[in-house]
Amino acid sequence: MIRMRSGLGIALGAMLTLACGPRLIGGNDDGDDEGDTTAGPSPTSPTSPATTGAPPPGTTAPPSPGTTASPDPDGGTTLDGDDDRGFLEMPDAPYFEPCDLFAQDCPPGSKCSPFSNDGSPTWNDASCFPVVQDPAAIGEPCTVEGQLNSGFDDCVVGAVCFDVDPDTLQGTCRGLCTGSEDAPGCAQPNQVCLLPGSGFGLCLPLCDPLPQDCRPGEGCYASSEVFVCVPVDQPGQAGEACESLNACDAGLMCLDYGLTPDCPGAAGCCTAFCALDDPTPLCLPGQVCTPWYEPGQAPPSYELIGICALPGA
Repeated sequence: MIRMRSGLGIALGAMLTLACGPRLIGGNDDGDDEGDTTAGPSPTSPTSPATTGAPPPGTTAPPSPGTTASPDPDGGTTLDGDDDRGFLEMPDAPYFEPCDLFAQDCPPGSKCSPFSNDGSPTWNDASCFPVVQDPAAIGEPCTVEGQLNSGFDDCVVGAVCFDVDPDTLQGTCRGLCTGSEDAPGCAQPNQVCLLPGSGFGLCLPLCDPLPQDCRPGEGCYASSEVFVCVPVDQPGQAGEACESLNACDAGLMCLDYGLTPDCPGAAGCCTAFCALDDPTPLCLPGQVCTPWYEPGQAPPSYELIGICALPGA
């Protein structure tokens, strides 16, 4: 396992919720220095084990216009694509057929997708859902029908509409983890499977926090021993209080308040990534650019990653 410097690993555990964009929530109380994360109540926590599809960095193309919802004269609701993708008709009665997200064992014409069975903003169940005639591929814009986590979307089999805007109900198709819960993986290259042990694994793009090579609106944040692209949630500036790993601008990360000078009382504070060979890193006064990894433990291409921190933190 990659070991990070004490206090400089993920001092705040990570949790993804799917309400108004994903949120990486803090809460590591074990005090270890291995960069492990602890899962919160959300079933989509980006925690170990993490299985990569290929070495970093990974990027995806910027989004393009998605689809819009419109009434169906026959009763239900359809998703009309602006690219003749097809439509998704929601049944008028409750729809539920248990399935296995890894096995994708639904009947032809349907897919196994995570959803919320009680209207909450987090996934807590899986069911078979209809597949549209020309579904959106992984990385493409998508639309959900009904509520944020209804399970009805226009993504391909093995993908789910993620980071859904609560007003437009549009997001981006992200792949579900492949393989099994014991040996998870990703179908796409440069992706990592983030699996909290609850069976709701999601594949996210790998990235490099120094060039911040994620798509617009996303930041490159640490999760366990890897860095992944996650939408920025409530962006914060360096030195500002925060309560989630991605509640800081791209290029920064929410970490333990002890790394930052004069930080207001909070669970954490935003601090910047920095390059160890940069003679003038953009750190706050009193901070120094400190190696993210223990000596000799950085993976290839990550050797220069540092984090702005108070000396001795």
